[in-house]
Amino acid sequence: MIERLTQKVSKKAEFGRLLYAQRQHARFVDGRLESGWGTYKGLAPTSTALAALEIGSESPRRVSILVPSVAPGAVFAGIRTALAAACVMADRLGLPLRVVTFGGALKSAEAAVIDQMMRSELGYEGPQVVFAWVWATTALRASPDEVWVATHWGTAHALDVAGKVGLIDPGRVVYLVQDHEPSFYASSSDSALAQSTYHAGFRLVVNSSPLAEALARRENLVIESSAVFRPELDETRLEEVAAAGRPSGPLVVGFYARPQKPRNAYAIGIAALKVAARRLEESGTEVVFRSMGDLHPPVRLTPRTTLQSLGKLPWAGYFEELARTDVLLSLQMSPHPSHPPLDAVVGGGWAVTNDVDGSRATLSPRLLAVLADPGSLADAIVRAVGSARDDERVFDDGLLASLGAPLATVMTKVADDVR
Repeated sequence: MIERLTQKVSKKAEFGRLLYAQRQHARFVDGRLESGWGTYKGLAPTSTALAALEIGSESPRRVSILVPSVAPGAVFAGIRTALAAACVMADRLGLPLRVVTFGGALKSAEAAVIDQMMRSELGYEGPQVVFAWVWATTALRASPDEVWVATHWGTAHALDVAGKVGLIDPGRVVYLVQDHEPSFYASSSDSALAQSTYHAGFRLVVNSSPLAEALARRENLVIESSAVFRPELDETRLEEVAAAGRPSGPLVVGFYARPQKPRNAYAIGIAALKVAARRLEESGTEVVFRSMGDLHPPVRLTPRTTLQSLGKLPWAGYFEELARTDVLLSLQMSPHPSHPPLDAVVGGGWAVTNDVDGSRATLSPRLLAVLADPGSLADAIVRAVGSARDDERVFDDGLLASLGAPLATVMTKVADDVR
């Protein structure tokens, strides 16, 4: 209880520091309104984030990746992929790497932990990683030949504005697109601004062929196959998941639950689990239901069955739970196939997800991609449970080849192109 209260107070204090820094940064921007920044003040939270940027030939050339936030113990799928991409580019170009964060400022000890992780797990071989906070009122300095890497659309928008005021060259920005982010919002300023980042003149690198195809359809973009990489799964840990075999005891149905993220369709998932739990009880099949992702209250699926929430797990803990899970329900309404269902299948388990534009149904026989309604999903869960009962776990990375080239291959070529 005391530890949880301490964490809550710490987060509140960190949020307060962030708000104060953003207010101070806004005053700094006011002093630069005449240079073109005034047009974009108040447009979006990150519109003027790079107003303190100073370009000069005396600054060393770097690879600078912009990320919403990063913290020890929270380097998962999307942020992990982004950092891995930047590591490949920096090493290939022989340049130092800088990580510019838009969330809270990192303490030096936290930065050291992430630096070490990037070396031990992502293979970075360069000098010490520099961590910078975009809201600092001291100038963020960069070379005219800086290589910029945008990640979330908010970071791409900040670079887009910096390009529009003549501060940077859009041709030196690599945009790591990991989903169709305008789809995350109702039609609005945010969705329009997110969409505009795809047309800002950046070099796009896309996570998975289904997403590249969606961008071609929705945004009229031409994405070369050489710029499309497969999702960066932790195949070493997934081999261990498969080698562990199926645990004894009742079958386990997992649910990737993120109630606060509309694209993960939490309500539809819960409804599907209720239908599936009732049908499995009626057939006499003993099943345990657990969720991971974000912590939520227990959910009564039937009078006898409750979905228990494990909340957000550490990286190693996620794979340990995956090894205990026979069937994983994981929904993603946007075009990127997302990591959890791919992790489940590659690790030898079964997964149920929603299909998007027919892009998921043929990836693997053990990935059941169906219409995103409770009945269809429940049917798929029941089918997967029946198949998983007698199935032997075998590592299966065959589906990855259809999703794109390895990340290192793609980013090496991109580095050579921007050299």
